[in-house]
Amino acid sequence: MQKAKVQRIVFPKDRRIIVVSDIHGHLQNLQKLLEKVHFSTEDILVIDGDLIEKGEQSLKTLRFVMQLAKTHSVYEVLGNNDWLWDELEREDAQSNQQLLEYMRGRNSILNEMCAELGIRLEDPDDFLEVKHQLKANFAPEWDYLRSLPDILESEHYLFVHAGLESEKLEQQEKARCVKNDWFFQREICFSRWCVVGHFPVSLYDDRLNDCSVRIDPRRKLISIDGGCVMQQSGQLNALIIPQDGAEKFAWEYVDSLPKALALDAGASSDATEAHCLHWPHNQVQVLERGQDCSYCQQPQLGYRMWIPNALLSEWEGTVYTNNCTDYWLKICPGDLVSVVAKTSRGALIKKNGLLGWYAGRLQDK
Repeated sequence: MQKAKVQRIVFPKDRRIIVVSDIHGHLQNLQKLLEKVHFSTEDILVIDGDLIEKGEQSLKTLRFVMQLAKTHSVYEVLGNNDWLWDELEREDAQSNQQLLEYMRGRNSILNEMCAELGIRLEDPDDFLEVKHQLKANFAPEWDYLRSLPDILESEHYLFVHAGLESEKLEQQEKARCVKNDWFFQREICFSRWCVVGHFPVSLYDDRLNDCSVRIDPRRKLISIDGGCVMQQSGQLNALIIPQDGAEKFAWEYVDSLPKALALDAGASSDATEAHCLHWPHNQVQVLERGQDCSYCQQPQLGYRMWIPNALLSEWEGTVYTNNCTDYWLKICPGDLVSVVAKTSRGALIKKNGLLGWYAGRLQDK
């Protein structure tokens, strides 16, 4: 078992601590979020893992943070998607084939590095030489990722990407620190505030699709992954700690969805009777196909709802949906909302992190 690497830090007093996680190579959202919270040299930035992978600008995002760390106070922990250098060290044919298939199936910093070098990957037999070139030409980037701790420990806070089994930090397993699904559901308590990302917070609720930061004072546990890149209605969250030792938190978010002003009032539906569909129950059967919206059923749960066709996709004969809901949002005229999809049955929108339907008029911003 590989033990976790722990970095102990002392935060200066009277400085804000801004915590973000699961950026996933979305540089524009990161830059917009830092601008929105007015991040400056007077603040401290903590990146709680998964800086790269899945988004389209992982290499630029990594270099942006590396440069930012030269002029600002930046701390970062390792996420499961940041842990790629081990793959470059393996030189057997099977690992080469697996890594090549990985690169063919997603946006990866490895693809971006190959593109920068003008390398086209076609034959797995050539991949060993490609690995050598990636290690040689991007040594500063790999060294930075390799240097990241798995846990940041301060007097009042613990920062780890996915979760901890206890506060005996030196006994923690590295793999469990970077990948620990459904951690916020576990009945585990801490004496210091523990901040995690890794798992989109919206997946913890089968009724309301809410990307908001989750804070549990009883357990001193905070989960902040807003599903940036991973979900069509996802967002990048920032937890704002006013100063070291503070226990009253604020948060902000940005997303890349189109914005609109609501022109009419909208009444909310009963939240206790609402349902949402998301992974792992995101397979659906189309019962009635419409021009822009289809009536679908989730076979295991039995939920039926209208889903915008833009949120439906088919793979190997099975239809899947990105996050969707049958909940109707309470909207006041003048509310600024994010627009996920417009359909003849209304608009699927997001307000303050919460996804829902709206039947009123929208004015594009």
